[in-house]
Parts: sequence; C-alpha cells; structure tokens
Amino acid sequence: KSYTNSYPKSFTTSCETNLQDTNPSVSKKDIKDVPVYETNVLNKKISLPHAFINTRYSKKPLCLLIDTGASVSIIKQSSLSKVPELSDEIIKLKGINDNDSYCETLGTFQMEFNLYDSILSYKFHVINDAINLATDGIIGSDFLHFFKTSIDYSTKSMSLNEHKIQIHYTAPKYIIPARSETVIECIVSNDKSELNKLKEALVLDHTISEGVFLANCIVSLKRNNRVNVSVLNTTDSPVEVKNFKVRLTQIDFDEFHKNSSQDEQNIFNMSSTSSNRINRVLDLIRHSHLNEEEKKSLFECCSQYTDIFYLEGDPLSHTNALQHSISTGNNPPIYVKPYRFPECHKNEVDTQIK
Repeated sequence: KSYTNSYPKSFTTSCETNLQDTNPSVSKKDIKDVPVYETNVLNKKISLPHAFINTRYSKKPLCLLIDTGASVSIIKQSSLSKVPELSDEIIKLKGINDNDSYCETLGTFQMEFNLYDSILSYKFHVINDAINLATDGIIGSDFLHFFKTSIDYSTKSMSLNEHKIQIHYTAPKYIIPARSETVIECIVSNDKSELNKLKEALVLDHTISEGVFLANCIVSLKRNNRVNVSVLNTTDSPVEVKNFKVRLTQIDFDEFHKNSSQDEQNIFNMSSTSSNRINRVLDLIRHSHLNEEEKKSLFECCSQYTDIFYLEGDPLSHTNALQHSISTGNNPPIYVKPYRFPECHKNEVDTQIK
C-alpha cells in the first residue's frame, strides 16, 4: 500500500494573512508575505507524548512529538541522515522558541515512513538546528487530520490507517527551589497487577537525596497511574528531580477501624479526666474575698487553662533543649562600680579579685 497527500487547506491557519483562498506555499522571492503558523510547543512541559517513526531518510527511528496544537508537521534537518531535495515552499513558525519571535523553514519534502506492511507519505516542513526543539520533529494536527488519526491516552497508542503506533512519554523532570516545598507528579513502581487495589494508598518516607525528603502521605492513584506528592528541599541550592518513582503501600482499613475505636475511647477518657481536673483546680482556688461576678469570671478563666496548674501527682515537664552553666573561673568581673576606690582599699580589692 502507498499513501500520499496534497497539503490540507483546512489546516493552513495563518496569524497574519487570510489563507482561505490562497495556497500556503510561497516562493523565496515573496518571503515578506509568507504565512505564519502556530505550533504551540512548550518545551517546559512534562510527560510529552511522542512516537518513533522509521523512514529511509534516517538511519535510526525519528522521535516525533505528537502536538495537536501545532498547525503543521515539521522535521529538523540535523535528524535526517539523507537530506532530500527541498521545495521552495517557505513558511514562518511561531511558538517553538521561548520568545515570540518567528523562525523560517528551509522548505518541504514528502517524507515516506514505514508502518508495518504499508508505506505512508506526508509533507513535512524542514527547520534548521537553531530551533529550540528537543525531539526530531513534530506531528501536527494536519498530519493527524489527513490520516484520520485517533489517539488513546489510556492505552498509550495512536491508530493510523488501522495500525497502532505506541506512544511514549518523556520522563518527568522538576526543579525544586532551595528551602521550599513543591508538589510533583511521580511514577508508581508497583506492578500493574497491584494497582487495582491501590486507588487510595500510602506513600512512606522516601529520601530522594541528601537534604531532599518526601514525607508520609495518603495519595490517590490517577488515571495515568501516577500520584502527586510533596517534596521538601532543605538545602541551600535548587535540586533536580527526574524520573523519580514511589512505591505505594495498601491501607489496612481493618487496623484503621480498630484504631478509630481505640481513639474514641481515649477521647472519652480524656474528657472524663479533664472534667475531674477542672473540679480539683477550682477547689484549690481561694475566692472568699471575691463577689459573685468576680468569682464567676475567675472560674471561667481557670477552667479554660487547667493544664497550667500543678496538681499533686502531676509529672513535672522538663527539656534538654537548653542547658545552663555557671562559670567559676578567673574571668574578669562583668560589672565594676563607676567610682574610684580609696587608695587604702586598692590593695585589698586587688587581692580579693585575684
């Protein structure tokens, strides 16, 4: 089988000129009037979908980004080991670079690629290496529309003329700023057979690197089999987290309900103990010299802060966070009176100080 195409006019949207009645191809002589095509490539995205295509113009499979927001399909000149003869069709592209500047293409050619027992052909615009594009090229909406392509993100596949092409994703890459906490998306390392039981699961302590931590948390497994977690960077410099995987632990709901019952009992016991403590504290307060209004106000305040009163049998709290020391060495006095001693006392004062 062999398929080819003419350029689909329905997808020749232009930012500056009306292309409904004009052909998008222009000669190099009319370079000032070339249309501008939007590609909307955001290189800072994570998990970008891409496919590998075999073609006789490259010794290795081409990695092409699948971008439904791109109006045209493009290929980098450096990715072609065998550069074919290019047409004089020049267009301007906008949205590839980080700024709003335009970049011109070098021309077009019909790129043939192999798909099982079929040979397909479609027009790609060739760009130079100055373009800020991590992949070999882009499969745009014109390509997807011409081949009536359907993309299924759940199975990570793309149907093209009744054939399926596997969709791959770039590894997530994050920059965690210094001394900050950032929510990132992580890959799950559990087997696929376990994921049905882990819609809600635990993520236990993970040390990503020295000074970079992931604390215990409960997460929900998303449709792409990834989870969102919070990463803390305690270092003084930004840290790159790339392709980080976490392992999910199933929640033991039976143990949870058992602990919940115990917690309810503990709360009841605490309430009873608190009530008894209030009565004991109020009994120790001397209030005979107060009128009823003053007595009521005092009791309300003391009932709210019964924990600061010491009762017989209470353990005395202590801490080792701060320790005091008294230096008994021969250090000079910290403070000396600002008047002079009589001459007759100077010798005795010096002797006592020494």
